[in-house]
Amino acid sequence: MTDLPLLDPAPLKTLATFGPDIPQEMIVLFEEEMALRIQGLEEALRTGNMEEARIHAHSAKGGGGNLGLKRFAEVASEAELAARDGNLAVLPALAARLRELYAPSLQALRDEFQV
Repeated sequence: MTDLPLLDPAPLKTLATFGPDIPQEMIVLFEEEMALRIQGLEEALRTGNMEEARIHAHSAKGGGGNLGLKRFAEVASEAELAARDGNLAVLPALAARLRELYAPSLQALRDEFQV
Protein backbone atom coordinates (compact mmCIF):
# COMPACT_ATOMS: atom_id res chain seq x y z
CA MET A 1 0.00 0.00 0.00
CA THR A 2 1.16 3.47 -0.78
CA ASP A 3 2.30 6.05 1.73
CA LEU A 4 0.70 8.83 -0.29
CA PRO A 5 -2.08 10.79 1.40
CA LEU A 6 -5.59 10.22 0.15
CA LEU A 7 -5.98 13.95 -0.53
CA ASP A 8 -3.70 16.91 -0.97
CA PRO A 9 -6.16 19.84 -0.98
CA ALA A 10 -3.64 22.31 -2.45
CA PRO A 11 -4.65 21.94 -6.14
CA LEU A 12 -8.32 22.68 -5.47
CA LYS A 13 -7.49 25.46 -3.04
CA THR A 14 -5.41 27.05 -5.78
CA LEU A 15 -8.30 26.74 -8.23
CA ALA A 16 -10.60 28.34 -5.67
CA THR A 17 -8.59 31.54 -6.01
CA PHE A 18 -10.07 31.83 -9.52
CA GLY A 19 -13.62 31.39 -8.25
CA PRO A 20 -15.07 30.16 -4.97
CA ASP A 21 -17.44 27.72 -6.69
CA ILE A 22 -14.72 25.96 -8.68
CA PRO A 23 -13.93 23.30 -6.04
CA GLN A 24 -17.60 22.35 -5.74
CA GLU A 25 -17.97 22.14 -9.51
CA MET A 26 -14.84 20.02 -9.84
CA ILE A 27 -15.99 17.66 -7.09
CA VAL A 28 -19.37 17.19 -8.76
CA LEU A 29 -17.62 16.47 -12.07
CA PHE A 30 -15.35 13.96 -10.35
CA GLU A 31 -18.35 12.22 -8.83
CA GLU A 32 -20.14 11.98 -12.18
CA GLU A 33 -17.17 11.28 -14.44
CA MET A 34 -15.10 8.88 -12.36
CA ALA A 35 -17.92 6.44 -11.76
CA LEU A 36 -18.23 6.19 -15.55
CA ARG A 37 -14.47 5.91 -16.05
CA ILE A 38 -14.18 3.08 -13.54
CA GLN A 39 -17.15 1.33 -15.10
CA GLY A 40 -15.57 1.80 -18.55
CA LEU A 41 -12.28 0.38 -17.33
CA GLU A 42 -14.04 -2.68 -15.92
CA GLU A 43 -16.00 -3.17 -19.14
CA ALA A 44 -12.83 -2.86 -21.21
CA LEU A 45 -11.26 -5.56 -19.05
CA ARG A 46 -14.27 -7.84 -19.61
CA THR A 47 -13.98 -7.42 -23.37
CA GLY A 48 -10.18 -7.48 -23.44
CA ASN A 49 -9.89 -4.04 -25.02
CA MET A 50 -6.61 -2.80 -23.59
CA GLU A 51 -6.67 0.48 -25.51
CA GLU A 52 -10.05 1.38 -24.02
CA ALA A 53 -8.78 0.31 -20.60
CA ARG A 54 -5.74 2.55 -21.05
CA ILE A 55 -7.89 5.52 -22.06
CA HIS A 56 -10.18 5.15 -19.03
CA ALA A 57 -7.23 4.72 -16.67
CA HIS A 58 -5.51 7.75 -18.19
CA SER A 59 -8.63 9.88 -17.66
CA ALA A 60 -8.92 8.65 -14.08
CA LYS A 61 -5.28 9.53 -13.48
CA GLY A 62 -5.76 13.06 -14.77
CA GLY A 63 -9.04 13.62 -12.97
CA GLY A 64 -7.71 12.39 -9.66
CA GLY A 65 -4.42 14.22 -10.04
CA ASN A 66 -6.09 17.53 -10.86
CA LEU A 67 -8.05 17.32 -7.61
CA GLY A 68 -5.11 16.29 -5.44
CA LEU A 69 -6.30 12.71 -5.00
CA LYS A 70 -2.81 11.28 -4.67
CA ARG A 71 -3.60 7.59 -4.10
CA PHE A 72 -6.36 7.51 -6.69
CA ALA A 73 -4.10 9.09 -9.31
CA GLU A 74 -1.22 6.76 -8.46
CA VAL A 75 -3.35 3.63 -8.86
CA ALA A 76 -4.86 4.98 -12.07
CA SER A 77 -1.35 5.64 -13.39
CA GLU A 78 -0.35 2.07 -12.60
CA ALA A 79 -3.51 0.84 -14.34
CA GLU A 80 -2.73 2.96 -17.39
CA LEU A 81 0.75 1.46 -17.65
CA ALA A 82 -0.58 -2.07 -17.13
CA ALA A 83 -3.18 -1.57 -19.86
CA ARG A 84 -0.59 -0.10 -22.20
CA ASP A 85 1.60 -3.14 -21.61
CA GLY A 86 -1.32 -5.59 -21.80
CA ASN A 87 -0.53 -6.77 -18.27
CA LEU A 88 -3.64 -8.72 -17.37
CA ALA A 89 -1.88 -10.19 -14.35
CA VAL A 90 -2.23 -6.91 -12.41
CA LEU A 91 -4.81 -4.80 -14.24
CA PRO A 92 -7.94 -6.37 -12.69
CA ALA A 93 -6.60 -5.78 -9.18
CA LEU A 94 -5.76 -2.18 -10.04
CA ALA A 95 -9.25 -1.60 -11.43
CA ALA A 96 -10.70 -3.07 -8.24
CA ARG A 97 -8.44 -0.82 -6.17
CA LEU A 98 -9.65 2.25 -8.10
CA ARG A 99 -13.24 1.25 -7.34
CA GLU A 100 -12.32 0.87 -3.65
CA LEU A 101 -10.64 4.29 -3.58
CA TYR A 102 -13.47 6.11 -5.34
CA ALA A 103 -15.86 6.51 -2.39
CA PRO A 104 -13.27 7.48 0.25
CA SER A 105 -11.62 9.86 -2.23
CA LEU A 106 -14.93 11.53 -2.97
CA GLN A 107 -15.71 11.74 0.75
CA ALA A 108 -12.31 13.29 1.47
CA LEU A 109 -13.05 15.98 -1.12
CA ARG A 110 -16.49 16.62 0.32
CA ASP A 111 -15.14 16.83 3.86
CA GLU A 112 -12.33 19.19 2.92
CA PHE A 113 -14.47 21.51 0.81
CA GLN A 114 -17.87 21.14 2.58
CA VAL A 115 -19.67 19.85 -0.49
